[in-house]
Amino acid sequence: MLPSLHSQSLYEYSTDSGSSLYAQNINPLSFSSSVGIPAGPPLNADPNSPDLFNQNVKLAIQYVQVISRLARTALEGIEQAFDPASQSNPMTAAADISSVRHYLGLFTEFLTQSGVGALPLLAMPPDGSAPTPSEESALLAQTANAVTALYARQKQVQENNAVVASLLVVPESSRR
Repeated sequence: MLPSLHSQSLYEYSTDSGSSLYAQNINPLSFSSSVGIPAGPPLNADPNSPDLFNQNVKLAIQYVQVISRLARTALEGIEQAFDPASQSNPMTAAADISSVRHYLGLFTEFLTQSGVGALPLLAMPPDGSAPTPSEESALLAQTANAVTALYARQKQVQENNAVVASLLVVPESSRR
């Protein structure tokens, strides 16, 4: 039976005879260590501490690596699911997809609770070097352009609504 999207159990991936992967139920308390993600911060830690923030960013990066690995496995399973030459099982591919969805939910919850999700996403350069953040003036100009475009769109909608309303109003002389 496949796990549901809203299942409370977590899944650990391990290899068994070659490259076939299978999912097994694990204790949610051991999730972090089972997929290579260290345990969260201590309960008495200051939530505004730079050290805690750095630890949360590193934890988020590790979540991304785990989800990426699981997604690649799911994609390979989909590609090989109905290939008669491969030993892949479509049910394994479905379990992989379900696990990716589950881990994405956990990651989303982590990003929301830790505050790391409020950070902007920077595209990685093709050469693999560290991304460079945009200058403040460029961000300000980009935000101003976005606000101007939204204002223009909203103004156009209001003008269109006024035209439609004027066409729907029936003059009193035509009622009699």
